[in-house]
Amino acid sequence: MRIPIILALAFSLADACSASGSSAPNDDVKQPEVAEPAPEPQPEPQPQPQPEPEAGLDDALTLPHDVPPLDSPCKTRREFAQGRVESALSFASNGCTNDAECVKAAQSTGCRGACPTAVLATHAEAYESFRTSLDERVCSTYQGDKCPYATPRCISGAPACVEGRCAWVGP
Repeated sequence: MRIPIILALAFSLADACSASGSSAPNDDVKQPEVAEPAPEPQPEPQPQPQPEPEAGLDDALTLPHDVPPLDSPCKTRREFAQGRVESALSFASNGCTNDAECVKAAQSTGCRGACPTAVLATHAEAYESFRTSLDERVCSTYQGDKCPYATPRCISGAPACVEGRCAWVGP
C-alpha cells in the first residue's frame, strides 16, 4: 500500500508545481510588483535666443527722433551727420551683381563735404531723400554758425560693383 500513497503524493506535488509555473493567475500567491522604470526626465526646452533684428534699409534711411538740434555744438552735428550717411550708404550700396546696377551718389552734407560714391540704382532716390532730410534737420545752419567746413580732394571715377557693393572706382 505504500505505492498508492507515494503516487498520491507525487500527483499532489505535480499539481502544485504546475500551478505555480503556469501563466494563469494564482490569487493565493502574491506576485512581487515590478515597478516600471520611470521615464527619464526630459530637459526643459530652453528658449532659443532670437537674433537681434538687423536694421534694414528702411531703418537706415529714416532719421531717428534723437537728431541733434540745430543749436548743438558743431562737432556733435558733424559727427552725427557723417555717421548716419555712412550707415545709410552701407545699406544703399549693398547687393549689386554688376556695374550697371550702381549709380553715382553724393555723400556731402552742409556739415561736411565728401567725395562722390555709388549706391544701387533701386535705392538712389530713397538715399538722396534721406541725405537731404538729414542735411535740413542737422546741418542747415552749420556754416552760418561759423562751424568749420571742409571738402576733401576727390579723384575722378565711376560707379562700379565691387564684391557685391556699389563703390566709386577711380580710373
